[in-house]
Amino acid sequence: MTVAQQERKTPTAFLTTDGTYRRNLIDEWVLEGVIASKATTVTYKDVILRVDFFSKTKTLIGSERHPIYEFIGPQQQQSFKIKTMGVDGANSVNWEIEGATAVQ
Repeated sequence: MTVAQQERKTPTAFLTTDGTYRRNLIDEWVLEGVIASKATTVTYKDVILRVDFFSKTKTLIGSERHPIYEFIGPQQQQSFKIKTMGVDGANSVNWEIEGATAVQ
């Protein structure tokens, strides 16, 4: 299997994300971060972030999926900002890339 075929088949192996979160004045969760591509030949689009909400005791109490409708070329980054009301009782947030679509 070529590198390009691997990049098309498993986008989550070639995409990473990092960032920060906070609560704003109207009690929304604000997630700000960057999605980075380690791919060398494939451009990705429509990255799906799964946002997990945790209680004070670090128990998973809910999840949401948020699509990022942008293109991310090989070795490029794309910033994002998500605002959500989240889940009642949430004390912290984490997110990861659940999927993406390969363009080329």
